[in-house]
Amino acid sequence: MLDDVSPLIEVTQNDLGIVDIEEMIAREMAKEVPPAPTGNGGPPLDEHPGKVVARIGHACYGERWHGKLAADVGEDHRTVRRWELGECRPSPLKVARIETVARAHIARIQRALEKR
Repeated sequence: MLDDVSPLIEVTQNDLGIVDIEEMIAREMAKEVPPAPTGNGGPPLDEHPGKVVARIGHACYGERWHGKLAADVGEDHRTVRRWELGECRPSPLKVARIETVARAHIARIQRALEKR
């Protein structure tokens, strides 16, 4: 009976000689589905923290963001530039501080918009 099955499908039997069709179908379907190239569309999970800092800095302060962000988080502007270039990494505590500063920036903008 197993000789009638296409050779392209891996057929396995359990100890009693019974073929689990559902398992065969599931294995074949899993082979056909290619992995998603970028998951759910968000940033890569292994994104360098310096890129995150750069994205936040540019969004909050514009083109000349390095010095302004550095002053707000108590860091030297050259260190911030090294983070962006990937020469070193900001500590998790510093990234959390940058996120806090960005949220405060957003809150100031929202308050300004509400005063219209």
